[in-house]
Amino acid sequence: FATQTLECLRVCEDQAKACVTGLVQALATRQGGPELVSNAIWLLTEITSTCDITKQWVRDANGLSALQQAVERYPCNQEIVTCTVWVMHALNSSSVVSLLSPGMPDSTVASTMYAIENIISGEDQSSVRQTFATEDFLRVVAGVLRCRLAPEIQRRCCSLLELMLRMERQLGAALVSLHGAVLLRDALLRAECASDA
Repeated sequence: FATQTLECLRVCEDQAKACVTGLVQALATRQGGPELVSNAIWLLTEITSTCDITKQWVRDANGLSALQQAVERYPCNQEIVTCTVWVMHALNSSSVVSLLSPGMPDSTVASTMYAIENIISGEDQSSVRQTFATEDFLRVVAGVLRCRLAPEIQRRCCSLLELMLRMERQLGAALVSLHGAVLLRDALLRAECASDA
């Protein structure tokens, strides 16, 4: 009986792994359009948030590369971008930073920052601190604040900086060294000018 049970469990595990691989492959395919990609990423978000072994299966199936491809194909789809950030975070990947790169459209950057805000606000701080409460990530956010002038991105940057500083007060000195006071002043002035217009 025990041997049969173990064999059944192995078959179930193999099937589950095949399903995860199929979801990752759906991200990279050009067939099915944004709805298929959105559904696949949503499912990956769900299973990587609850089960550690599925995280490894996603990695083994080149999931990070497939996630990046999905965002590159549908950069303006907020659901795809947001779920991608959550999956990348669940996989403990620093690849999230690539979604804030200068080559990405403003809508992708804004959606990425929105998802990061939600991750920081809603998760256990110790798991978030390693990724988002670092000087490296602070430099990325300051760079986005300096270069991206879209009002929503400016708001998101200021909000993220506030959350990061609440989480890790020592980042304040790093922000000052990056001319953070000037960046924040300029962002506030732009917001004031936009509201007066």
